[in-house]
Amino acid sequence: MIRNITRKTIIAKNQIILNTLAGHMAGLMFKREITPHVLLFEREKRVSLHTFFVSAPIDLMFVNKDNTVVELKENLAPFSLYFPQMRALFIIEAPSGTIRKTRSQINDKIVYNTS
Repeated sequence: MIRNITRKTIIAKNQIILNTLAGHMAGLMFKREITPHVLLFEREKRVSLHTFFVSAPIDLMFVNKDNTVVELKENLAPFSLYFPQMRALFIIEAPSGTIRKTRSQINDKIVYNTS
């Protein structure tokens, strides 16, 4: 489960954790349904993302090592590129509308269970 503890909202009840280069590269490509994914890195970094072969728009949440949201991108269209300004330890890829629905904002605290 991924939770925004600042807003007391649930971002996702089930998520897929991707912590390998192959997982990061594949992400949501060729998936029929947009299910929340967490791209987890060994250290904070700035990672450019694309939505080539992603079936629908997505929301992105960039979270640093302190579990603080440092950047948000709503409604990134399929076949688009995104170049974040901030470094993140993990990135949440979720269905479009997730940021709005959960009222997530910069500086919110995010936690997730790995099991």
